[in-house]
Formats: sequence, structure tokens, C-alpha cells
Amino acid sequence: MIELDLMTSEQRAALPENEEITAADRLIVTSPTSTGLIVIRALAPEAGLVPAARAALAAAQCRRA
Repeated sequence: MIELDLMTSEQRAALPENEEITAADRLIVTSPTSTGLIVIRALAPEAGLVPAARAALAAAQCRRA
């Protein structure tokens, strides 16, 4: 699982510092606006894994926290 947080500079500044969260756990992207478009891609290293990649994409969620 990859957690991606898209937030404004103000939202980023309001986050509490937590040393236990690393970039491997949570990716934070600062956006200049509160709206946008998110594109998710998945790569399959071999043809047999394409169904699993498609299932992962189908299960992806984008929600407001």
C-alpha cells in the first residue's frame, strides 16, 4: 500500500512532526491549489501479472481526509 497525501502548503505546515513516518510510508505532495487531477499507473513486469496490476488500479481510492 502506498499512502499519498496531496495538500496545500498551509495544510503541510499544520501537520505534526512525527519521526516514525518516513517517505517509504507516506508520500506528501504539496499542491498550489486545492483541486487537481490524479493519474495512477501500474506496471506489470510480465504479462501474467497484468490482471493483478489491473485489480490494484481498480481498488485504488482517492478520498478527502
